[in-house]
Amino acid sequence: MQSNERIVRYTASEIQEMRRNGESLIDFARLETMTEEALEASIDHEEVGEIHWSSGRVGIPRTPRQITLLLDGDVIDWFAGQGAGYENRMNAVLAAYIDAQGRRAGPVSEIGVTEAERERVGSATERD
Repeated sequence: MQSNERIVRYTASEIQEMRRNGESLIDFARLETMTEEALEASIDHEEVGEIHWSSGRVGIPRTPRQITLLLDGDVIDWFAGQGAGYENRMNAVLAAYIDAQGRRAGPVSEIGVTEAERERVGSATERD
């Protein structure tokens, strides 16, 4: 375990051991005593980033399809060098390009989304 001020890091095996022992990583008693202002101040916005609710969509995630795609070696090397999940990041970049062109319905399918859910998301984004 490493510690830097209040930031504590655990290995996967340490977390698994804590779960087996019934330990929680969350100090619920401390959270219950904090005000909304203190909770908001405790968020590291530089690390987490701001949440942009206006770009959110309600619905069922699309099911990816497997294809064979020829890409330049340096493109693959760069994405793979970013770590695990690079295929998902490549997909996100392509989806963002399509979104920027205004030619995509959205990152999720809206099958089964009720009008009330659409209105609720819309009203939440209008408050931001």
